[in-house]
Amino acid sequence: MPIHLTSRRQFFAQLGAAAAFSRSAASATEVDESLIAILNDTHIGAQQSPKGSIQINLQNTISNLLAMPKRPAAVIINGDLALKDGRRGDYEQFAKLIAPLRDAGMQLHLTMGNHDDRAVFYEVLKSDKPESPVVESKHVGVVKLAVANLFLLDSLKATMVTQGLIGEAQMNWLTT
Repeated sequence: MPIHLTSRRQFFAQLGAAAAFSRSAASATEVDESLIAILNDTHIGAQQSPKGSIQINLQNTISNLLAMPKRPAAVIINGDLALKDGRRGDYEQFAKLIAPLRDAGMQLHLTMGNHDDRAVFYEVLKSDKPESPVVESKHVGVVKLAVANLFLLDSLKATMVTQGLIGEAQMNWLTT
């Protein structure tokens, strides 16, 4: 029976409880091919925020993911990585916070949101810029998993513009 949570706060609380319960259960290097962690709207700023902030929540979530007896097959951090308008310091702080996931060899995928700036993101997180993008000027990809393929799209039209745009190029990519 699926569990439906009514808030992100409930999700993180249950994720934390599950991780605490399972810390001693099995090897954390095992991967559960049917488990995908999706984190949305991290809004990380350049400055370390006070205790209880979203940065602390992200750190705790990452610690919980790393402590799970079986790790997710993929971790997707979905849009609005930066606090407001995609500044270099925001992405530098974000990169520090997600480093434990990368260091652990977890499959990590990032998408853009309307608070992000694609060019600045690529300046800081160079390894996330594809050598040959499948869709020009967009940050897209496919996460191939045992149970499903996830198509990650880029609806970022412009930084700090609320409405997004998938566009013809991405639609063509999806249908080929």
